Amino acid sequence: MSPDEIKSRKLSFMVKNVFLTQTLQDLLDKVGVNAEESVEIWYTFALEKPKLTKSSPQEEWVSVVKSLSHIMNEKAKTYIVGFFNGDLKVFDKQDHKEVFSVRQLHQDSIIEDALFLRNDNLEKKIVITCSS
Repeated sequence: MSPDEIKSRKLSFMVKNVFLTQTLQDLLDKVGVNAEESVEIWYTFALEKPKLTKSSPQEEWVSVVKSLSHIMNEKAKTYIVGFFNGDLKVFDKQDHKEVFSVRQLHQDSIIEDALFLRNDNLEKKIVITCSS
């Protein structure tokens, strides 16, 4: 990365116990550091805005998204999505196609949290949801 790129890329800083997110040039201008001073600065690259790779428009607002949690710590192959109208859908992680759907699982309630477990020994897939 060139010095010009570093000066223009947003960073997250901790300066004198104050957390800031801005470019290095903006930070140096704000702090007013000159060539004869030294200031200890902790930094990390700020997260970039996510780039859209796949879109799956839904009719209802999404309230929760959770990936499958395998009992043997294997990578998740599916994920569940809970909606504000109480619907629940299971999607394939690879191509994001809908695998399973339950309408009005929580009738007239927002699904606030969910847990999706898979146990090969019991040959079971378990979804636990909660709403208010």
